[in-house]
Amino acid sequence: MLIFPVRYKSVRFLGLVFTILALTTQITACNDSSNSSSSTITGSVFAAPVDGAVCELQDTNGASIIQNSFSTNANGEYSVNIQTSRLNQDMVLSCTGGSYTDEATGASTAAGNITAYVASGTIGDGDQIHATPESTIIQRLVTVHNLTLIEAENAFAAAFNYDVDTSIAPTNANSPSSNSSDAQKLAGLRAAAFSQLTMEMGLSAGEQLDLLNAIALDLKDGTLDGKEGVNAITINGTIIDLSNDIQDRFTQALLNFHNSNNNATGLGNEKLGALPFAKTVMTTNHIVEYLSGMMMTSEGMSQFQIRVTDRSNDTAATGLNVTLMPMMNMANNLMHSTPAQATCAESTTLGTYDCTVFYIMPSVMASGISMGYWDLQIMVAMNETAHFYPTVMMAMGDTAKADLKGSSSDQIMSMSGGTENRRYHIFNAGLTSNNAFTVFIAAREGMMSMPALVSGTELNTGTMYALTPGTITAEMSLDGTSWTSATTTNDGFWSADLTGISGMSSLPIYVRLTIDTEQKTTNGMAPDGMSTDPVNTNEFATFTVTPGGSSMGN
Repeated sequence: MLIFPVRYKSVRFLGLVFTILALTTQITACNDSSNSSSSTITGSVFAAPVDGAVCELQDTNGASIIQNSFSTNANGEYSVNIQTSRLNQDMVLSCTGGSYTDEATGASTAAGNITAYVASGTIGDGDQIHATPESTIIQRLVTVHNLTLIEAENAFAAAFNYDVDTSIAPTNANSPSSNSSDAQKLAGLRAAAFSQLTMEMGLSAGEQLDLLNAIALDLKDGTLDGKEGVNAITINGTIIDLSNDIQDRFTQALLNFHNSNNNATGLGNEKLGALPFAKTVMTTNHIVEYLSGMMMTSEGMSQFQIRVTDRSNDTAATGLNVTLMPMMNMANNLMHSTPAQATCAESTTLGTYDCTVFYIMPSVMASGISMGYWDLQIMVAMNETAHFYPTVMMAMGDTAKADLKGSSSDQIMSMSGGTENRRYHIFNAGLTSNNAFTVFIAAREGMMSMPALVSGTELNTGTMYALTPGTITAEMSLDGTSWTSATTTNDGFWSADLTGISGMSSLPIYVRLTIDTEQKTTNGMAPDGMSTDPVNTNEFATFTVTPGGSSMGN
């Protein structure tokens, strides 16, 4: 309380005092931390946790919208009060300085300007904002390169195949908090991937911010291709060589860190989500480009082309022996392959090769749950393998694949070390307009080998499970009673002309397989003699096919 001598208690003087007190009250109200109508925002600044970063909440022009700056603690965390009314405008969390321990190198690193863009009305009292490498890229896209927030977020998602959520607190991938959720561990792992990428590009840990700025400059046209339009990326007069395979380089950095001893998150392959599907990969001597088909990649037969260019002279690389090795990486480090044509055939366009893969399972379920990721390895020369990471969706509509099994006398080693009945994977390869239905049949030798079923070609050579198919009979039917023998060109493809197909409605096509004298069945038991009951019999595989709508591709 202020006490004045009696001689100063004139009306005029008291009026002046009350005016000063009123102004003082107004100034105090501008200090968000003491305003009763304020909201508390918490969060973190994260490359790894940044200790001692000095932060501001700014408007989109860079002017502070609170009176005082605030700092992060040793865990990279902060807390700030702001007038609630301020939350009704777009703002930027801008944090500068401090230090962190780089996840990939272990180097103590001075942090630069790490930021996050926050749209008006999207946060309230008690909410969190976490500034990360990803949010920094998006903030640069908006405030430096003049994209809308939606455009920036879409450009980032298209490039990196995940959405940025600034409400998720990343945990340190080197030493995650014991109570961290999988979402927090994944956020920390993805942040660490940018540290790994910085190292793998030959930059120092302290140059990560320059890399983030370069990526934002690259992405401002919506495409991550290593260029600003047609020009090389230049930051502060220095060319940052992102190269046109920067998207693939990020994916490799993410996987390299995930598979390294630096990663302590414990996240399995199935927790990584869909990886960026880069369409350009650089090997030592070649540029390998994945040329998509008309349809998304899904379970079943996938046909695509790759284009191979000689890096030394930028000409088409012709006459190559291009081979495929698809590999599914699942939980608990389990891996398996899938049937594929042994080699990609060069098309009439020089340097372009036609490839076919038969995916036995999706990498993402219809519910969005990840099962792991497919690594499509394409070898273009000795010791030169390009890795592509397609998101393989569940087959929708027509049946993509069905299995038949051998009996107890046709077995292979199981994943558990015991034995299991051999599976014969039968893939829908399309129905032509002249009623020819084609399938591809592969025989499983094990989880890593599923070759085309060809008469006279021994399976599981040199093992106790060896089998040499002699007479192979594949038959097709529209009713389960009248059968048409399919023909083959001894490459695993079998085709039969089926009469009676008309209209555009889906219909069942049944496929029966006999090897030598043994008819394969859906459960590996003897044929049950119920072929007149197609729904319940074990005698053949059933495909639902739509005339005119069963073309394959990706």
